[in-house]
Amino acid sequence: MPKLKLKQDCVTRWNSSFLIVERFLAVKDAVLPTMALLPESPRLPTALELQMLQELVVILGPFYEITKETSAEKMFPFQKVFHC
Repeated sequence: MPKLKLKQDCVTRWNSSFLIVERFLAVKDAVLPTMALLPESPRLPTALELQMLQELVVILGPFYEITKETSAEKMFPFQKVFHC
């Protein structure tokens, strides 16, 4: 099983926020109990908030895939045609 680490935000790319939420949901079963043990831990998300995050990932997933596809290296030759 691969080791999964939490992701960090990059303020100039919306998809980094998406990846943070997606990864957090993947590792929440390990992260939440650990957070509960820390005295100065941020407030834990409620069940409703976790459900909302799961729905957010489902909704934004296709937009993430489109963003990934349109910003791939294979698109660069197309940009040269239009002098971007």
